[in-house]
Amino acid sequence: MEGKSVSGTLGCGIACTVFAVIYRMIFLDSLNYSALDAMDYPSFAALCFVVAILAEIGPSSRKHYIDDNLTIPLYAGFLFTVYFKVISVGSASEEA
Repeated sequence: MEGKSVSGTLGCGIACTVFAVIYRMIFLDSLNYSALDAMDYPSFAALCFVVAILAEIGPSSRKHYIDDNLTIPLYAGFLFTVYFKVISVGSASEEA
């Protein structure tokens, strides 16, 4: 975790979680997205926090510097896609 501080990483997680929950409340709940309909707000907030932390401390290269402003949205988008397409579908099929 070279160049990252614990307080900065936690701050990123908290800020991303707050904005993601507000975004869901304003925009996403009106879309009736089935993967979100089954998830309550505390679970969604916890998932957002974990994804933000993983995106913040995600893979980085020592040879090439890539700005966090690019990597965090890309890693977060990838992790959310994996969750909603693979993990939530797999757990839903197990329940049926």
